[in-house]
Amino acid sequence: MTDEGIEKINEIKKKVFKHWNAENIYIERVPIKASKQFKKLAHEEFCGDYGMALRYLVFSRIELEERDAEILEMFTQHEMRLQKLEGIDNTANTKILLSGRKIVIPQKKGKEE
Repeated sequence: MTDEGIEKINEIKKKVFKHWNAENIYIERVPIKASKQFKKLAHEEFCGDYGMALRYLVFSRIELEERDAEILEMFTQHEMRLQKLEGIDNTANTKILLSGRKIVIPQKKGKEE
């Protein structure tokens, strides 16, 4: 990107951020490899805008956690259906998480408690 392009981007940032509620954040003791990867991401994807790169990473993490919870829920429901078809009592294998969600703990065949 040319110097003129970078200047234009910076001008746009100033206009946008003037009306945007944002704050500064300073982070110390960042591992060198993580710092380099973060800066590379910020420069390649967000024209060096660390704030937008951080926002992207935070929201990506939230989406990943939500997706993981959905997958776990689908797996749990699938296991319960399989056990119901096999005539296994689900209540003995069910565990309630702190979130209140119930999961089925699969038990190996031939192993009884």
